[in-house]
Amino acid sequence: MDTIVKLGSESPVVIFSKSNCCMSHTIDTLIRGYGANPRVYELDRMDEGDKMEKELMALGCNPSVPAVFINKEFVGGSNEVMSLNIRGKLKPLLIKANAIWLGVAPERILAAVGELAKAIGAEGLLADSIVAPMLKKPQIKTYLYVGLTGISVGG
Repeated sequence: MDTIVKLGSESPVVIFSKSNCCMSHTIDTLIRGYGANPRVYELDRMDEGDKMEKELMALGCNPSVPAVFINKEFVGGSNEVMSLNIRGKLKPLLIKANAIWLGVAPERILAAVGELAKAIGAEGLLADSIVAPMLKKPQIKTYLYVGLTGISVGG
């Protein structure tokens, strides 16, 4: 299980799948639909795929794929992820993991700011020195969220 747990903690969202599994594709599409960019490991295309599949089954995955980790925690397979989505709990998990922010992946925000900086001749300056560090601070995210949406956040 060491390999799976290690790989599952290397990105905000990790999906273990197989290239020919329609449910793996569905879960990947669902998560990407929120703006996240999951790290996907297709076990049938990996040298250690059989070993990793056995590790997933030892974690309780049956079938073994898809298996989803969010914020370094094993969430489960397609049934669990779909259930989270139906109950409105998937998006908050993705936000908490910093996989998305206000429904937009942080990388996309940085790319948009980079384009803006390029247009005004300040290429790299805004995104690298100002925006990227700010997006890592929860209090800044909350401030921007309240400012952009008008929704008050408790505390």
